[in-house]
Amino acid sequence: MKFGIFELLPGGYGRSPLEVFENNLELIQVAEELGFSSAWVAEHHFSEYGLVNDTLLFLASAAAVTNRIRLGSGVVIAPLYHPIRLAENAAYVDVVSKGRLDLGIGRGYQPHEFKTFGIPMEETQARTDDTTAFLKKVWTEDLVDWNSDFLKVSQLSLSPKPVQQPHPPIWTAAVSNSTFERCGQEGSRLLSSPNFTPIKMIKENMQTYREALRDAGFDSIDYDYPVMQ
Repeated sequence: MKFGIFELLPGGYGRSPLEVFENNLELIQVAEELGFSSAWVAEHHFSEYGLVNDTLLFLASAAAVTNRIRLGSGVVIAPLYHPIRLAENAAYVDVVSKGRLDLGIGRGYQPHEFKTFGIPMEETQARTDDTTAFLKKVWTEDLVDWNSDFLKVSQLSLSPKPVQQPHPPIWTAAVSNSTFERCGQEGSRLLSSPNFTPIKMIKENMQTYREALRDAGFDSIDYDYPVMQ
């Protein structure tokens, strides 16, 4: 069993944003010294619920003060990013961390964030799926053509590419049983939490995930089954 830490980085309580950021960077350093395997950071916008509005920026800072611990985005809200910029920034973090990035991706769930950015919530799943597929392609191929409802590009060459091969692990935030099943069918890694779903339901969802992995021929792959508490 592996243990990691998850940081929301809320504001308030008489602390400045700088103090919050510095304290949590120190926490990641301590976690590394104590032998924790990973540190994950959440993304939120427009409130003190969570002050990190770009997990990859924060993880780049964490990479500079650590050497071993894996660094995870929990999660990048994919619909709020231009896919090319996300691909570039994630590749950068993987390079400067010497291959320690775990890229958690999710569709998001807070309506005010999407309203402010002007992204329709009914498009979030389609945008997330499109971005995830694009990342895998642009990180592993030299010249990429892409033509979707959300991105059109011709002969794109990304540089630098990530250190990890074939690319950094991509983790999909999963709450509903149908998402667990789809992740299994695609052979995708997933992130789940009893903060959103009762433990009993997560157990049932994990069984659905394992069965879908097996049916799709991915059961021989060594997967972790993380649960955030």
